[in-house]
Amino acid sequence: MICQISPSDSAGKKIQIFSADKINIGQIVKLLNGDIVVGAAKIQYELPYRDPVTQNYIYEITDPNLKIKEGDRLNVQFFKKVDATEAWIPVSFVFSKLDGNYVRIQNGSGFVETKVELGDINGDLVKVTSGASLGQTIVN
Repeated sequence: MICQISPSDSAGKKIQIFSADKINIGQIVKLLNGDIVVGAAKIQYELPYRDPVTQNYIYEITDPNLKIKEGDRLNVQFFKKVDATEAWIPVSFVFSKLDGNYVRIQNGSGFVETKVELGDINGDLVKVTSGASLGQTIVN
């Protein structure tokens, strides 16, 4: 998800967030410049149309207290509730090969590199949609 800072009125800077995922109005998002947290803000408005090129949803935040400037590009992090029947693992446990993403699944005293399909990212976690399941031990 990306966000762009644009001019606003005297209330502060307008932040437009472009997201393939639906975000709830009122949801708190964390804004980062690289690894540095710039602040947190509440989603205030959803535009009534999607970006015509990317089909992303467009959301807006206006917050005079954020230390950002016009033209800045930030990363946006938001959290969703996780279903207890879904398999979520730390993103850092996933590694890439030419043919896809892999994890190491414990097998006795060793491990097996197993190809996995990934879904949503939620903070530092990623959903495993196939290749590994609940109850298996993933090693880093």
